[in-house]
Amino acid sequence: MGGPGAVATLVGQANLLAAELVDVIVEVLDAEAWGDGSLRTPEHWVAWRTGFSPARSARLVQIARRVRDLPACVGLFRQGRLTEDAMGLLARKAPAYRDQELAHLAPSLLHSQLSRILRHLPDQDPAPRVEPERMVRGGFRADGWWEGQQLLPPDEGALVQKALDGARNELFHERTADATPEVNGPVTWADALVRVAEHALDNMDPATRRGEARGERAQVLIHLDGRSDGDGQARIHLGPQIPDTLRRYLCCDAKVRAVIEDPTGRLLGISPLEPTVNPRLRTVIEHRDQGCRYPGCGQRRWVHVHHIQHREDGGTTIPSNLCCLCPWHHRLHHQGAFEITGDPETPIGLRFTDRWGTEIGPPHYGPVAPPQFGTQPPVTPPTGEPLTARWFTWN
Repeated sequence: MGGPGAVATLVGQANLLAAELVDVIVEVLDAEAWGDGSLRTPEHWVAWRTGFSPARSARLVQIARRVRDLPACVGLFRQGRLTEDAMGLLARKAPAYRDQELAHLAPSLLHSQLSRILRHLPDQDPAPRVEPERMVRGGFRADGWWEGQQLLPPDEGALVQKALDGARNELFHERTADATPEVNGPVTWADALVRVAEHALDNMDPATRRGEARGERAQVLIHLDGRSDGDGQARIHLGPQIPDTLRRYLCCDAKVRAVIEDPTGRLLGISPLEPTVNPRLRTVIEHRDQGCRYPGCGQRRWVHVHHIQHREDGGTTIPSNLCCLCPWHHRLHHQGAFEITGDPETPIGLRFTDRWGTEIGPPHYGPVAPPQFGTQPPVTPPTGEPLTARWFTWN
């Protein structure tokens, strides 16, 4: 086998396999079967299950999400007549109402030509819109999550976008030296928004401006009912009650102040603010663990010190009950995504298991059977002829 005919045949087979993989991803998305607690996104799941790069995983998921919007183009993809690259471009840029036209054009175009065509698509509704009213609102939902919505004119929106971009870049450079997105998850816009809020509070906090530790007015306060006759619940200051999983996470590595009351509820005293893990012990644990202990996680800085046996279950704050976890894996553990057992005092003494009891470690792959093909798909490669604008018009 050789020559141009062999190339066309192999490309057609590769297209068929890519389309079949996309169909499987569609089934996984429809069933919401990609999340097991430790995976943030369907793209992360695809990268984990296939070994593909994050960019290719994102492209496959994007195609899967547009399957119902672009039936004609997807039909060509399933016949092997469109490449994964072309289908990814269509999934990213093509409007549903141009599906038939693009299905007629795309098989005969080079990738660069298809990209140029999509850049010059006419607007579906060119009529001017009435300028909306600027708006920012937000609040706690019934389940305790905070939800917000904002709408700003272009110049003010660009200012907010600039702040988010800067915060996201800052987080990315902090993590890049220590971790990979495949293990620790991507740096998201939600992360950037939280970082912008932290910087804003620091700039408005008199203690931070004096070079001191962040004052309480710039921190999130949690009220925990620890009385023997209390309900044991925790509440955001002037906000809603929080779930037990979040309470455990926040109280694991935190600063604590006891409020002492008599049986009638009258205030008797307030203790000094003390960390659950003091700075000297934190330094020892960070030096011992050299970063997050979750298998495969390379983050070394900005880690939390976690109580293996939780404090409210009788766990003590001693080295044999402490280990370092990055903030993301720390939160996932308290959400029940995985369990931690063993001795943290030795390099391989800890055992991480998922919610089904399976040990978490490097993936192991078995032999892969060669694909079986029936009739070869009729693939006609692009012509490669120059694309001149005056020869092409949209209907």
